[in-house]
Amino acid sequence: MNGDSIISLQEVQHFFHKNLQSLLDFASAIALMTAGVALLSCWHKTHAEAMAVASIFLFCNLLNVMLPFKFFGVLLITIYKMLVGDMARFFPVFFVLMFAFTCAMYLLLQRSPEAVSAPADLNLSELFKKLLWISLGDNLGDNGEFLTSHAESSALILTLYVSWVALSSVLMLNLIIAMMGKTFANDAGDTHRIWIFPVAELVLRYEKLLSFRQQQEFCTGSQAEARSVHPFSQFHCK
Repeated sequence: MNGDSIISLQEVQHFFHKNLQSLLDFASAIALMTAGVALLSCWHKTHAEAMAVASIFLFCNLLNVMLPFKFFGVLLITIYKMLVGDMARFFPVFFVLMFAFTCAMYLLLQRSPEAVSAPADLNLSELFKKLLWISLGDNLGDNGEFLTSHAESSALILTLYVSWVALSSVLMLNLIIAMMGKTFANDAGDTHRIWIFPVAELVLRYEKLLSFRQQQEFCTGSQAEARSVHPFSQFHCK
């Protein structure tokens, strides 16, 4: 936390990275317990969903084992920074804009005597999902024709539709690509520094789990070297 009591993005990234293994372990345990309860209760759909979520968390936790290998570790740390840094800033803005366009189009699709009635199953959540797929470039022409054919103000909804396609598929998509490209370029400039500190922190975390005798047994270097790095340490090397 900074001196002005404001938590920075870097501090949030560091917190989640430092506790990522524990968070993944906890999430995996919750998902597995949910799957067990669902299996005993014969809730087969819930059991399958919980097992699917648990498998994702378990395999993501496996990536922590690959972190000490520099060949993989640099890439993993860069991906983590993109997810926690770039994507965390991008998605709130993206979803607020998408919700705004969803509400506007939903109001224009309300049934009226002059317009062809919109499908009864086209609720707010379905329209939100449709705009999400549109932002990914899915079936742009048919979706545009579908929206304009069920709205009284076809010109206005067409304008909103084209604006959303341009905003999401062109501007926002290129923006997140540029943000992630900048993160990758910054990390590629000094891969050793990017990798060594998280790995050193991981080593120190595991070292705390060792007894004092084990610390002495597996210590490398001389006592003078250890004192030069940690002058006030009680750790004694052979």
